[in-house]
Amino acid sequence: MEKQNTNAMSYRYYSTERPINPGTFPTSRQRPVKIVNFGTRQNIGGIKAWGYLEYLKPLSDDDQFTYDLVMIN
Repeated sequence: MEKQNTNAMSYRYYSTERPINPGTFPTSRQRPVKIVNFGTRQNIGGIKAWGYLEYLKPLSDDDQFTYDLVMIN
């Protein structure tokens, strides 16, 4: 599990299938504290990603699957 430090401990999830836009990431239980779009798809730790989102609490497996988000270990 990759934990990234912004101001507090956070969990980083990479968007592998599409650039990050409204409706392409979960917000019902919590909102991301950071959103980063790369502009082009980049190779990050063996996966290709369009950007990443950081949350203060981990996302459910269902949210990760539904929104094609990947946490790199």
